[in-house]
Amino acid sequence: MSHRCFPAGRALLAAALLSTLASSPASAAAMRMYAFGNEIYLCQSRTWTRDGASTPSGYFDVVSAYANEFDLGLLPPGPNGDSPNFDRVDLQCWVRDRLTLGYKPKAGERSYSIRLPRNDAFWERHDPDELDPVRSLPRDGTVITLFLHAVGDAASPAHLEIRRAFAVSPASDDPKLSGDYDLVHVPRLMPD
Repeated sequence: MSHRCFPAGRALLAAALLSTLASSPASAAAMRMYAFGNEIYLCQSRTWTRDGASTPSGYFDVVSAYANEFDLGLLPPGPNGDSPNFDRVDLQCWVRDRLTLGYKPKAGERSYSIRLPRNDAFWERHDPDELDPVRSLPRDGTVITLFLHAVGDAASPAHLEIRRAFAVSPASDDPKLSGDYDLVHVPRLMPD
């Protein structure tokens, strides 16, 4: 029997597509994260609404083989697919390896963070039917997928980058709610 190895990028894309197709429509907004290659992270998020309330995710592992999906909280859609209550998502990640996978962060341990406010260019997607970019904010029924990559030494990177991001709305047939984010400027999670 022949054993063929798939290139890492091909396997990563296959895993992402399978998990996206296998998901069932959820009522709340959600996020999935993958790591490139053999990188491993422990991350947490906090979603803020415009009234100052927040939803923490707790800790979740980020690896290349599978994604942990976590809840961004209730973000009811408004007119024209807007997400009127959404204010921002804060992400914080710690580098892990196979031996420390799942370990909670220690006091003073180096972490990497990014804040993605509603007016950030990160949330813009190109729609061929529109002249201007389309803003695609997290809202109930959507899943935002991110791919993280370490820049520099994987054990102690200079920073982490979001190399690819896309939105999927399994609960809607509206193409404006799904698709790749443009990422004109690659978002970076910087050391704290």
